Amino acid sequence: MKLKNIQRYRTAWIALFLIFCAVLATYPSFLNSYFKITMDGQIHLVRFEEIARAFKSGTFPSLVNFMGFDHWGNAFTGMYPWISGLVFIIPQMIFSNPIYAIMLGYFFVNLFTLINAYLLTRELTEKLCWRLLGVILYQYNTYHLCILYGRDALGEALAYMFLPLVFLGCFQIWKNKKTGILTLGLGMGMIINAHLITMAYSCFFLGIIEVVRFFQKKITLKEIVRFIFAAVTAGLISCFSLINVVVLMRSNKLITPGKGLLPIIPSEMFDSMLNNNISDNFPSSWNIGIILFGILLFLTFQLFTKKTGSWKSWVLGSWIVFISTFSWIPYSDRIICGRFGNIQFLGRLDTWVIVFLIIGAILYLNDYDQTISKKTTFSVITIFMLVTCIFGCVKYQKIKNDNPIRYYITQKNYFDTINNNGNSHTDYGIVKKRDFVFNREFLDKVPQSFKVTETRPNSLTLTFNSNNNNKVSLPFMLYNGVNYRIEVNGKNVNNFNSDQIVKVRPAIGKNIVTISASANTVNKFTFALSIISISVVIVLLVSDFIKSRRKSRFL
Repeated sequence: MKLKNIQRYRTAWIALFLIFCAVLATYPSFLNSYFKITMDGQIHLVRFEEIARAFKSGTFPSLVNFMGFDHWGNAFTGMYPWISGLVFIIPQMIFSNPIYAIMLGYFFVNLFTLINAYLLTRELTEKLCWRLLGVILYQYNTYHLCILYGRDALGEALAYMFLPLVFLGCFQIWKNKKTGILTLGLGMGMIINAHLITMAYSCFFLGIIEVVRFFQKKITLKEIVRFIFAAVTAGLISCFSLINVVVLMRSNKLITPGKGLLPIIPSEMFDSMLNNNISDNFPSSWNIGIILFGILLFLTFQLFTKKTGSWKSWVLGSWIVFISTFSWIPYSDRIICGRFGNIQFLGRLDTWVIVFLIIGAILYLNDYDQTISKKTTFSVITIFMLVTCIFGCVKYQKIKNDNPIRYYITQKNYFDTINNNGNSHTDYGIVKKRDFVFNREFLDKVPQSFKVTETRPNSLTLTFNSNNNNKVSLPFMLYNGVNYRIEVNGKNVNNFNSDQIVKVRPAIGKNIVTISASANTVNKFTFALSIISISVVIVLLVSDFIKSRRKSRFL
C-alpha cells in the first residue's frame, strides 16, 4: 500500500506541476485589458471563429472562408489544417467572451505541450528532475514563446505541441516497442492536422536519422515495417486534412505563400537573445534563448571530453541545423525557389534545434550527473526560464505600435477586428492566365456600391446597385470541388460561374446576393474517420500506459 500511495502522490504532484507551468505560460500574456495579436493571429482566429460558429449552428464547415480575407471566399479552411486547432475552436463554441476562449485555448496548448514533452523525457531517463528539466526547456524557450505570442503562429505552435510524440514514437520503435507505431502515428498525424511545413521537415529530419542508422548498421527490417505502419496510422488520422488539400490543389491553380530562406543574422540573434525579445518583428533575430544557448555551449565543450554516448549525435545534429539557419551560408536561388523555400524563414528550423538539443541534454545528464547537484541545477535553470518567460511575455504585450500590423483585441472589438481584414487575401487564391483572378483591372470594374452586409458561417450576403440588366462579375472566388449555392434577390440562380468568379444578372436598382457553400459527403466522412482514428489511437495508448504503470514503480 505504501508504494501505491507514493506512486499516487507522485503522479498527482507531477500533474499539478504541469498545470501550474501551463498557467504561468499563459496568464502573463492576458494581464492587460487587451490581447495583442499579429497578422498571423488574425488569420488563425478568424478561421477558427468561422469553424466554431458553423459547428455551433449545427452545420459542417465548408472548405472556403466567408469571414475575413476581404470576403473573397479564400480556401483557408480547406488548405490550412484545423483538426489540431480544436483546442481553440471548442472553447470558442462554449464561451461568449472570446478573450476567455482564446486564453483557455492557449492554456490547453501549453498544457498538452508540457505533457507531450514529459512523455518524451520519460522515455529518455528515469530521473524525475531531468525529466522535468527537459519539459521546462521545451516549454519556456524563447523561440516557443515567439511562435505562441510574438507571431501567433498557431499552426506551428500546435505542431510544436505534438512534435515530442514523433520522437517518442521513434525512440520506442528503436527500442523494439510496438507502441511506437501508435505514438509516432498520432504525433505525425496531428502535426499534419496542424502545419504541413512542420510535417515536411519532420519527415526530412527523420529520413536523415534513418539514413545515419542505416550506415551505423542499426536499422532492421522490423523497424522499417513499424515506420510504415506508423505512416498508415498518421494517414488515417490526417485523411481529412490531406484530402482537402489534395482536392483543392489538383482541381484549382492556386497562389501559395511565397518561398524564401530568410536567414538568421548571428549579430541580430545575439542582440535579441540578450534583450529577451520574443517579437516577430525581425525573423533574422529569432533565437532559442540565452539559457538554451548556454546549454548548447556547455554540451559542445563536453563533446571534446572522453565522455561517450548517443547524446553526442543529438548535440551535433542540433549544431548542424543551428548553423544551417545562419546568414553565413549563401543558399542558391535553385534551393530558395525549390521545395526547401516553402519554409520561408530559416529561423523556423529552431524547432528542431531545440528538440535535438533537449534530447541530447537529457541523455547526457542521465549518464553524467554524478558531479552535478540535481536539485540546484533544476531549480536554478527552472527559475531563470520562468522569469524570462513571464518578463518576456509581459514586456511584449505592453509595447504598442511596435509594428504597423498589430491588433489589440477586446471582447467588444474582437469580431470586427478579425472579420473585417484583408490580410493574406491572395493566399490560396485562384490563378488564371498566370495572374490572380482579382487583379487591379478586375477590381476597378466592381460596382462602386458593392458592399458585404453580413457574414455567417458558410455564407455571406452582399449588395450593389445596378442601372441595367447586364451581367456583373463580383469579387468572390469559386473553387472547383466546392458546392456553392447563390441567390439573387431571393431567387436561386444556376448559371453563376464565370471562369471561377461569381457572375450574376442583376435587377435594375438595389440587388441582394447571398453566396453559400456546403461540405460534401467526402468531407464529412473523412472528418469522422480522422476523429475516430485519433480516439482509437489515444484509447490504445492510454490503455498501454496504464498497464505499463502497474508494472513500473512511478509515472
